[in-house]
Amino acid sequence: MSEENVEILRRGHEAFREGGEQAIYEYLDPDIELTAIEELPGNETHYGHAGVHDWFQTLREAFGDFTWEPQEYVDLGEHVLIATRFIAEGLGSGVPVEVTVYNLWTVRQGKAVQIRGYLNREDALAVAGSGD
Repeated sequence: MSEENVEILRRGHEAFREGGEQAIYEYLDPDIELTAIEELPGNETHYGHAGVHDWFQTLREAFGDFTWEPQEYVDLGEHVLIATRFIAEGLGSGVPVEVTVYNLWTVRQGKAVQIRGYLNREDALAVAGSGD
């Protein structure tokens, strides 16, 4: 099942790249729980499609356009760790931002039910190993 989860998330990232925010919702459970990394705007936990939309809106307000480029998918059984390069520019400052974010995804019944973001790979792996 976990290989299937990796493929679902690959397709979801491809849909986002090609179709933007609206295209990703097909891959997210309606009750999704998203917790962004502390260093990004809107870092509280967001719930449901509306919460994910609010988070995207917060990112757009801070960065305007931004890009997610998945670099690696790691099958961790119950979870999938995706190392993703986030590329943006501060909307007001013009300061370029490029950082690797480690998103820990949980997929159930073909939909992502939880996403947690980390700046440190080891932190994400520790959470995956703890079963949280």
